[in-house]
Amino acid sequence: MSQGFSGEIEFRQDGTYTLTTTDPGEPTEVENGTFGVSGSTLSLTVFGETSALTIQALTSTAATLFQGDDEFDFNDDGTETPATTTVVLAKQ
Repeated sequence: MSQGFSGEIEFRQDGTYTLTTTDPGEPTEVENGTFGVSGSTLSLTVFGETSALTIQALTSTAATLFQGDDEFDFNDDGTETPATTTVVLAKQ
C-alpha cells in the first residue's frame, strides 16, 4: 500500500463480501470471498485462504479490526517481514 491507497468493502447478508482497492499508479483490484463472525473474530476467506481479524471496536458506524500475525514485503525485496495490521472501516 502506498500513500493515497483506498478501499471499499461490502458485506452482504448471504455471508459474501466484495473488496475493491485502489493504489495510485496501479489498476483497481476487486476481491470476492466469504466471511463469518464468531464472538470477536471476523474471518475473511478468499482463494481458499482465511484471515482472522480481531474486532477491537464495533459501533453502528465503524469497526476497528486487528491482525497480529501478518506479514508484508515492505520494500519489495521479496522478503516478508512480520507485521501487525489495524484497519478502521467506516460505514457509508
